[in-house]
Amino acid sequence: MTTVIKNGKLISNNKIEENLNLYFKDGKITAITKENLPYDSEIDAKGAYVSPGFIDIHVHGGAGFEFVDGTKEAIKAAANIHAQHGTTTIYPTISAYDNKKTVIALDALKKYKDDADVLPNIYGAHLEGPYFSPKQTGAQDPSYIRTPDPEEYEQLFADYGDVIKRWSYALELSGSDEF
Repeated sequence: MTTVIKNGKLISNNKIEENLNLYFKDGKITAITKENLPYDSEIDAKGAYVSPGFIDIHVHGGAGFEFVDGTKEAIKAAANIHAQHGTTTIYPTISAYDNKKTVIALDALKKYKDDADVLPNIYGAHLEGPYFSPKQTGAQDPSYIRTPDPEEYEQLFADYGDVIKRWSYALELSGSDEF
């Protein structure tokens, strides 16, 4: 089914263009043109901006849920609220916690990230710690901050290397070179 978006201000190639029709089918743009091509459904942008989807590389949750909650309900609600506001790709961020809670969150992300009910693309998880300096914990709970533990991170990589795409840590910590 081909859909056209008409009457919008299209953000494209570092400029804003009007009087263009954007056609898409199966989630892929098929044409951007002034021509009137065949379509099955129409969206009237009514002068609003039409832009590429946003990518959020650091998002803990949304809609009253956090990704670390580790449930389908939390992942779906937190992800989908971002999709409603134009974010099409997210990196769910897991704060510093004990290893058990991190594993629960990663298990859930692995299980539900490609679920049809989850609207934005979940490109991968962002682990925020726990390997931070105790002197610079920021918003992290200091009780979860620790130095890199090879047994812990090697197992996480073995089990979730396909899910973990970003991992924030402190370079100055003992053991960070090996990590």
